Amino acid sequence: MHKDLGALSKSTIEKCDLCIVGAGAAGISMAMDWLNQGKKVVLLEAGGFEFETETQALNQGTNIGQRYYSLTATRLRFFGGTTGHWGGYCTPLDPIDFETRPYVPNSGWPIDYDEFASFLPRASKLVEIDDRTWNLEDYIANKKDYVSLDLNSRVFYSKLFKFSPPTRFGTKYRKPLVDSNSITVYTHANLTRINLHESGQFVKDVEAQSLNGNVLTVNARHYVLAMGAVQNARMLLANNQQQKAGIGNAYDQVGRYFMEHPEVKAGHIFLKRPQSMKLYFFDYMKIKMYSELAIASSAQRAHGILNMTTALFPKELSGDWAWINKLPKDGKQSYDFWMKAEKNTLSRAPSDVDTKKYTAYQMQIRMEQSPNPNSRITLGDKRDKLGTPQPLINWQLTELERNSIRGMNMVLGKELIESGIGRLHAPPWVFDTSLEWPNTLGGGWHHMGTTRMHNDPKKGVVDAHCTVHGMDNLHIAGSSCFTTAGAANPTLSLIALTLRLSKRLKELLA
Repeated sequence: MHKDLGALSKSTIEKCDLCIVGAGAAGISMAMDWLNQGKKVVLLEAGGFEFETETQALNQGTNIGQRYYSLTATRLRFFGGTTGHWGGYCTPLDPIDFETRPYVPNSGWPIDYDEFASFLPRASKLVEIDDRTWNLEDYIANKKDYVSLDLNSRVFYSKLFKFSPPTRFGTKYRKPLVDSNSITVYTHANLTRINLHESGQFVKDVEAQSLNGNVLTVNARHYVLAMGAVQNARMLLANNQQQKAGIGNAYDQVGRYFMEHPEVKAGHIFLKRPQSMKLYFFDYMKIKMYSELAIASSAQRAHGILNMTTALFPKELSGDWAWINKLPKDGKQSYDFWMKAEKNTLSRAPSDVDTKKYTAYQMQIRMEQSPNPNSRITLGDKRDKLGTPQPLINWQLTELERNSIRGMNMVLGKELIESGIGRLHAPPWVFDTSLEWPNTLGGGWHHMGTTRMHNDPKKGVVDAHCTVHGMDNLHIAGSSCFTTAGAANPTLSLIALTLRLSKRLKELLA
């Protein structure tokens, strides 16, 4: 069932078993999991079914840290959320990402990898990728042109990425949700208030508002915030009427540990002789899988290096541009940019190119960001049209990121020489600590952390079940719960974690 809050009366009340706030990858994945479950579910979406400039403006915020993208560009505020311009990269978090690593402050998840991985097959189906093994050899065994660089596998390996079509959740899953008799989808329903019971231990109801002033009150048994890392933190902090520091923020943890995947051009590989590099060629919307070089877990531990992968592009085709310098800041322009890309106008290294003619490759690193409590989302003085304080984003990196890039270059350079494959050339900033980060440093638009998972409320916002500490019926879905970021694009993993939370909620609502 679908209801447009903007077209209803000034005041509407809904009662249900489960209220999900946010209809992006996490929210829609959870809603789909509740089809035909015999429970009444309300799914709140801030926008409509299409892009709307006025609604998108509600994402506005101010950057006060490391140079970053516009928040109106990085997140979409309509049904389907940011899957509306998602690139489709799929690869899961690695086992090492869940470990407590002595050289990575604040690392260590309260759940283990195997439990997380058990939900990957179902997550894979939602993003329309093959849900078989993540073993690369199973995919390239019969493809003679797909050859990995012959490096020591205990140090470097070729990490498998699968590509979703990409699945536009707002298109793919709209019909089954709006046709459902048990799920009510509200569009133009922007969360504005979270009202707590006088005990402060559980949510009494939530209020959502349309831009034309209509108000919806939802009274549910359980509530899930699935609005993304920025908006989840923003709404917890903004709802400080009953808890002065904000909901779940007794120990000043909400908004902290904001993580991205730093992406930067970090050097070139020069092969001694040409070889097929088709395995590493990226051709947007045309390929189902490809690989990036990844540093093995044993090497990460031995050298104290953060997790990272390296995409390889022919030097002749890559140029000096970077996403952070190229992408529009305006939400509509950014959305249009990605829609053009979907029509095959973005390709940087076409898959039909003869890869054997190139010997020089640019290294584009995507890396884990260490969990830094000073990298955070807070609230500013400006307010949006609905009266909610706008977020301030203070993205901060540490020396561990720089040291890890330096260490990776040294280890890879050594391996290239010892294997007889070639050599590596790193730019000056990699080894000269007096130099600033280059202007090619950006991120993957991967917002993580801010409501991180930890069993200690003094070190995180949600517990191992993704329930807000001190709140019986308030839960959070999505990558804002990530304890560490790993180097994997987060969509597949956040959906797996969402399905894990959904299973828990079915037990609570049984």
